[in-house]
Amino acid sequence: MTANQIEATVHNNILTVTLNRPDKKNALSDEMYVDLTRNLRRADEDDDIHIVVLQGAGDAFCCGTDFSGFSESRKPGDVHPAVEFVTALMEAKKPIIAAVHGVAIGVGATMLLHCDVILAAEGTRFRFPFADLGMVPEAVSTLLLPASVGYHRAARLFFESDFVDARYMADIGLVSEMTPSAELRSRARALAERLSKKSTVALTATKKLLRHTTEEMKERAALEFSELARILSDRGSFEQRFSAYKAKM
Repeated sequence: MTANQIEATVHNNILTVTLNRPDKKNALSDEMYVDLTRNLRRADEDDDIHIVVLQGAGDAFCCGTDFSGFSESRKPGDVHPAVEFVTALMEAKKPIIAAVHGVAIGVGATMLLHCDVILAAEGTRFRFPFADLGMVPEAVSTLLLPASVGYHRAARLFFESDFVDARYMADIGLVSEMTPSAELRSRARALAERLSKKSTVALTATKKLLRHTTEEMKERAALEFSELARILSDRGSFEQRFSAYKAKM
C-alpha cells in the first residue's frame, strides 16, 4: 500500500478500510484508488469477511480526487484506477457501511451512493462540486442520486454545487443515521458487528436485489467517464477552473 494511505484491518469478520491521507483531507490519488479496489475485491473473495466499514482519518472523510495526476498520459487501452474503483463498487457483494465526518466532496460524496448504510457525524458537510469545476458527475451518481432522492433534488444538488449539511442529507434519505462525532466510529462498528452475525448469503442476495443491475450501472459509468475524459483533455482550461474552485473553498 502507498505509505499506509489506505489502512485495512480485519476483525470479527469485519473489514475496516480507512482513508489515511489526512494532510490532504483524504483526497484520492491513483495509488489510493488501486488500494481501495484491491480491498473491495478482497472482501468479495474472502468468505471470512462479512461486512465492510469505510471511514476517513483526520478531520475529513474525503475531499474528492487528487487531480494532480489524473489526466497523465497512459498507454492505449489502459483503464484509469478511478474507473477500476467505481467498477469494484458497482460489483461489491458484501454490505458496506460508511462512517462519514468532516466533509465528503466529489467522489467522497458519490462513492457513498454505492454504500448500503451511511452514518454521518453531526456537522458533516457534503458537496457535489462538478458544475463549479466545469465537469460532469461521476461514479454512476447521475443514475444513483436521482434514484435515491428524486430527479429534482438531485438536479439541484448537482447544478448548485453547494455544501449541504448532514441534517439535509438525512431528511432526503441519503444519510441513514446522524450521530455525535465522538460516537461515529463506535456506532459504525456496533452496527457492523450486528450485521456480521446475520446470514451472509441473505445479506448479499438482498443487496443484489435492492440495487440497479451491474450492466445498467456500467453503461452509465462509461458515459460519465467518456465525458469526463473529454473535459480533462483540455488540461489548461480545467486547471484554471480547478484553481478558481480551490480559491473559493
